[in-house]
Amino acid sequence: MSKFQKKLERRKNGFKKKVDRNTSSKRRERRIVSLSRKTRQENLSKRRISYGLQSPLQTRKPKQTINYDQMTQQVPQLIRNLQSNDLQKQKQTLTKIGEFLSQKKSPTKLMFEQGILEILKEILVDQKIPELIPDSIKLVGKFCSLDNEETSHIVKAGFVNVLMEYLEISNTDSNLVENILICLGNIILDKIEYRDQFLESDYVPRILDQFENFYSLNLLPLATWTILNLCKRRPTADFSYTQQLIPIFVELLDTDERKTLKNVCNGLSYLSKQPENHAVLVEFGAIKKLIELLSKDKESGIYYSLLVLNNFACGDESQLQELINLGILENLYENYTNSTHTRTKMQILLILSNLCCGNDLQLENIIESEIIFHVMEISKSEKFPKELIIETAWVLHNCFYSTNAGLIKSLIDIDGLGYLIKLVENHHKDPDFMEPCLIAIEKTMKNFPNKVLDIIENSNVLELLEKLQNSKYEITSEYSEKIIQNYYEMQEKMLEKDISSNTNTKSEYKF
Repeated sequence: MSKFQKKLERRKNGFKKKVDRNTSSKRRERRIVSLSRKTRQENLSKRRISYGLQSPLQTRKPKQTINYDQMTQQVPQLIRNLQSNDLQKQKQTLTKIGEFLSQKKSPTKLMFEQGILEILKEILVDQKIPELIPDSIKLVGKFCSLDNEETSHIVKAGFVNVLMEYLEISNTDSNLVENILICLGNIILDKIEYRDQFLESDYVPRILDQFENFYSLNLLPLATWTILNLCKRRPTADFSYTQQLIPIFVELLDTDERKTLKNVCNGLSYLSKQPENHAVLVEFGAIKKLIELLSKDKESGIYYSLLVLNNFACGDESQLQELINLGILENLYENYTNSTHTRTKMQILLILSNLCCGNDLQLENIIESEIIFHVMEISKSEKFPKELIIETAWVLHNCFYSTNAGLIKSLIDIDGLGYLIKLVENHHKDPDFMEPCLIAIEKTMKNFPNKVLDIIENSNVLELLEKLQNSKYEITSEYSEKIIQNYYEMQEKMLEKDISSNTNTKSEYKF
């Protein structure tokens, strides 16, 4: 037995399979269920926080704390005051009730029983006392900013039609329009049923017709928040209804107002989550404008634009090609270089990762743009965020799934495989790094063994992988095993080939 055969045999003896397939399958299933539950709870928590902060009324803290029992005792008298003919007393009463509603706990049920909503509606419909209209609408808005039960009472009492009529006639009163938009936005957000009722009625076109007025009143942030709520909640609203929002969203991508731009991009993000909607968004020029937004010197605008473009990058090959044709690669390159924000860089990597799942021609364009080499080099800098390095590994992971030998050679030439192997050596204790790296290495070994063998032998990764077979992390142990197994098979084939050729050529191998 030759010296090489002895070394090979010694390594094979040290190779042990540690993963039982049945146990592995059960463990994977438990992990998926656990992650699903955790993610669901986190998303629900974030949604509650988000909804709680959306309404300007909900962010205002009460000036002083009022005892709940005291409020309960005062409600009957307040209702009587509201029904009196004393204008000053009526205005003071509306203010007092508003203070009650600003408390953590207020006697809303008693107010409803005493007929508060009927009185407010009468004030708004009859319009006999114009001085009470602004405060009455403001009070309705406060009811809408509370729990579902209060909003349901507002809707059942028929306030939506009344509010819509005031929205159309209150062209110059900024405070009144602001409070109406808050009411409508909270009603839409409260229940899917209410959202769909808005979409299926003429309310949405009537709101959209008022956007020039909203602009003149400096209310675009609030107006876009209101129509953004039409895109929220699951199940998703029928696109045949929500697509009427696209023209105004696309038009407002040119705005310089940060909150408006955020709402617009969030709306387009919701509408673009379904790939079947992408063609309509392209037709309205959404992609072109979003990519143009990347070239503007606005960090917030760039980030929100990237959120939407990532949905397009999840589409089919024709949609990916549309992004490439419109120059997204050049913009991603520039923004990844210039941005100092981790969240912006992360969105760029997510888009790039999705683009790398395209066809071979698209992957060739991406490699030729040098953006992959660029993000690899930047990630080598000191104290670079861990999450960005992991996402860079996923970008390479998707690239190495290509079966085109020329593209794999190009990736190896820019040290793509060496980069992944180095990550394994430096971060082998972290399963988040191991998954993309090990899967990509194993995939490349299987499809292009000759290109990988020298790189592996010129590193210390093989000895490390032998230890990682015993890892408690399933992906790490499983793919460490596969890589070592592939390595031995490659070595045996080469040995058999050398023996059968009957040459005296002596091969040199490094271990």
